[in-house]
This record gives sequence, C-alpha cells and structure tokens, in this order.
Amino acid sequence: MNSNEIAEDEVSFFDLYEKLRGGWMVILGSLLFGVAGAVIGILFIPPKYEAVALVQVGQVGQVGQS
Repeated sequence: MNSNEIAEDEVSFFDLYEKLRGGWMVILGSLLFGVAGAVIGILFIPPKYEAVALVQVGQVGQVGQS
C-alpha cells in the first residue's frame, strides 16, 4: 500500500473534525442536558446518609463514671 492511500477502515482526523464541527449543537445540547439533570438531581433528591457524633467530656481517670 502506498503512503498516500488510506485504507477503508481508517478515518481521517479531518473527517472527524468536520463531523464534530457539523454537530456542535448536538454536543452542546447534550452537555447542557446532562448538567441540568445533575443540578435537578442534587436539588430534589434527599440525602440518604446522616452522621451523628456524641462527645463526652470528663476528667482523666474518670472514664465510665457518671
């Protein structure tokens, strides 16, 4: 195969660039849709986990006595 020939299964960078350039609205719309979905999920889905900590302060050597 000559270096100037392109195999049938190869894709040129310029072909990919033209496809992306032609479909920029689809890419931007998908990005905005994903960001909007994430924001809605963060705002409306309640948190599932909650942590509670209890700290008891006492004198040294007085652990366990009330």
